[in-house]
Amino acid sequence: MVFGVYRNNHPATAVDHCCHCYFINSNEPNLVVAGGSYLRIFRYVPMQEEGQIKHRLEQVLCYNLFGVVNSMAVAMYPGNRRHSLLLAVGEAQLAVVDYEPSSHTLKTKMLYNYEQDDQRTMFLQQTFLPQVRVDPENRAAAMLIYGSRLVVIPLTKTAKAANESAHQSYVVNLKSLDERVNNVKDFKFLYGYCDPTIVLLYEPLRTWTGRVAVRRDTCAIVAIALNIRDKVHPIIWSQNNLPFDSLYVLAVHKPTGGVLVFAVNSLLYLNQAIPPFGMLLNSLAESITDFPVHKHTGLMLTLDDSQAVMMEDERVFVSLKSGDIYLITLISDGMRSIKRFNWYKAASSVLTSCISMATGLESYFLYRHRVLYILCTKVCNMYLLYT
Repeated sequence: MVFGVYRNNHPATAVDHCCHCYFINSNEPNLVVAGGSYLRIFRYVPMQEEGQIKHRLEQVLCYNLFGVVNSMAVAMYPGNRRHSLLLAVGEAQLAVVDYEPSSHTLKTKMLYNYEQDDQRTMFLQQTFLPQVRVDPENRAAAMLIYGSRLVVIPLTKTAKAANESAHQSYVVNLKSLDERVNNVKDFKFLYGYCDPTIVLLYEPLRTWTGRVAVRRDTCAIVAIALNIRDKVHPIIWSQNNLPFDSLYVLAVHKPTGGVLVFAVNSLLYLNQAIPPFGMLLNSLAESITDFPVHKHTGLMLTLDDSQAVMMEDERVFVSLKSGDIYLITLISDGMRSIKRFNWYKAASSVLTSCISMATGLESYFLYRHRVLYILCTKVCNMYLLYT
C-alpha cells in the first residue's frame, strides 16, 4: 500500500551533506555523503599522477534510508574504534547508526524522537530543520529543533549517571536561559573550554532588507556551557547588535579560539573578553549595519550560499556562490586578538553544496552539487583536491 502512495522513481543525485570519518574500517578513512534519502560511502584510492600521489574516490556502499537526511555529524563513542553517524530526519528525530561488517548493513545504535506537541509549541508546520553538532572532544552531541529547543546527548558516562542510561538525552528550552533566544540560525561547539560549550547565532526580532532603515543589526550570539552532570547551563558571554544578514558561525581552533560570524556583506570575529573585529566585503555593507567594522578596498564579494571549513593553522577555506575559492588567514597580534583578515584567491570552481576536511589525507575536498552520483556510480573521480 505504501508503494502505491509514494515511489522513488529516480535516486537522489544531489549531495547535501558530507563528512570525513572512519566508518567502515578503523585504519582506512571514508567519505560519507548524504543526499535526499540516500547515504553513500566512499573510500580514498591513492594514485600516482605526474609524479605526485593523489586520491580518487571509489564508492563501496550505498543505502536507501526511510527518510530525508536534514543534518549529519560523526561521533566516536567510548569503547568504539569506528565512528558512528548521527542522522537528523523529520522535524525532531535523530538516528545513531553504525556499520555492521558481518552483513554490510547499517545497525541502529539509538533512536531519539522529540516530535511532541509540547516541543513544537506554536509551530503548525516544519519551519526549522533540525541541526546536529558534535563536540570536538566527543563529550556531547546536540541537536537544535524548532528554532529554540536544544537536545543534549551525552557521549560519555558521568559518575552521577552510573545507575542510569549512559547516553540519556534531555531537552533544554533556550528561552528559559535567555528569553531573547529565538529563531536560532546556526550553532557550533567551541574549542578550549572545560565543559562542552556551544555558541548560538539567533535573531530575536526578525527584519529584512526593506526594513533596514527602521530596524537593523537584529542578530546576536550567546555562548552557553553544558554542564551535563548537573544539567545546569550558564551563559558565559554574549554579543548583541550583529548585522541582520548574519548567516552562520564557524568555531576557531585553539589557541586563538572564539568564533567567526559569516554575514552576507561582512565577516566578523568574536571572542570572550576580547574586542570584536569585523571587515566589510563590499560597499553595500556600510549602509546596512552600525557594527564597528573595517573597510577592505580590494574586495567586492558576498558570502550568501557560501560554504566554509576551518583549517588547523588558523586559515579558513571558503567557497563562494560564484565558484571562487578563497583562503582566509587570521592575523593576530599575539594576544588572542584578531587584527586583520588576509584574503587569497586560490582557485575557481562551481557552486558547492557542502564542504569537509580530510585530516588524514592532508587535503581538502569540495563536492559539487548534482554531479557526484550522476557522473560516477561506482568510481568517482570528479572532485577537487587542494594540498
